[in-house]
Amino acid sequence: MPSIRTFIAIRLTDEVRQLLARVQSKLASQVDADVVRWGDKDSVHLTLKFLGDVSSDRLPVIHSAVERACQNVAPFAISVEGLGCFPSTRRPRVVWVGVRESGESLQRLQRAIEDALAEEGFERDRRGFTPHLTLGRLRRQASRGDVERLGRVVEQGVTFPALEMGVASVSVMKSELRPSGAVYTQLKQVSL
Repeated sequence: MPSIRTFIAIRLTDEVRQLLARVQSKLASQVDADVVRWGDKDSVHLTLKFLGDVSSDRLPVIHSAVERACQNVAPFAISVEGLGCFPSTRRPRVVWVGVRESGESLQRLQRAIEDALAEEGFERDRRGFTPHLTLGRLRRQASRGDVERLGRVVEQGVTFPALEMGVASVSVMKSELRPSGAVYTQLKQVSL
């Protein structure tokens, strides 16, 4: 059976994607073009669980597990706000915008998906869940000076008002890696 690079995610509204594109553009204008590989604004998503390469015959099991996980979670809202880097602004590798919520629904949903997939034999993520939206990744050839500059740019920040978004579904996604960047395709959408 062929394998499919698979992950579980919350897809973003057009309004959030437009905000992220503006933030990304402001950051990109302050950093040399060859320092960061900026993501495509239409591809940004909130990853809940990355599965990696999965045999295509396992997709029905994944779909069923995600459906079970979503059964007891009602629709909720998240807030897109703040800017940061992984692992830190002193050593930036990933530039992100934060995701927050006032309750625990997002954390509960992510844990339910993690648990349902673990029951089906998928390995648990040992890093823990830090909700974020990836804007860009540092290129390997970036110099130490480029890295420090990027960290300063992120620390000084691009100010933008927090934007709230409703979450009413979760998607099982396919990722195809291409020289021009990853291409994402929704395989299944599951309502909360």
